[in-house]
Amino acid sequence: MSPVALVILGMTVVTYVPRLLPLVLRQRAQTPPWVTRTLQLLPFTAIGALLIPDGLKAVSGDVLLSVIGLAVAALATWLTRQPFIAVVGAVLSVAVAQVVF
Repeated sequence: MSPVALVILGMTVVTYVPRLLPLVLRQRAQTPPWVTRTLQLLPFTAIGALLIPDGLKAVSGDVLLSVIGLAVAALATWLTRQPFIAVVGAVLSVAVAQVVF
């Protein structure tokens, strides 16, 4: 077997096993409420981890507008738990702030 095929096979196993384990383990045990809540919040945590570092540079040359957009997105996420509403709210708030400032 070629080295490239071995790498692809290894990557397949490493990717597949972590995705399969929760399905197998969940069939046997009841998930505690705090684990369920944590898993429900993970998408928002991932979005925050990806957006916040570059979020302060989102509007080139104006950190204040970027902070306004991040604040509105965080507030909308906290209130609605809907990522789409958070994104739309942040975009609209930055657009309005650009006109005002």
